[in-house]
Amino acid sequence: MQYVLLAVRYIPFWAIPLIFICGQFIYIFWLKNLRNAVYFLGGVILFCIFSLCFYFYLGGAERAVHFTQNLIF
Repeated sequence: MQYVLLAVRYIPFWAIPLIFICGQFIYIFWLKNLRNAVYFLGGVILFCIFSLCFYFYLGGAERAVHFTQNLIF
């Protein structure tokens, strides 16, 4: 449980770099015609964008963690 709350608390610190890393690999895999990998990495990017929107909509780390705690319990 504490690891989930830790990940929610620090969403911007893992989501933004992951968007850039997956974007680079999408370009490489697109050139190599590996479509399944491109779709998977695109899904990871969409998940990261959704997580960032969730984080900023709630107003930051403390409110996001509090909302997640209330959602799980």
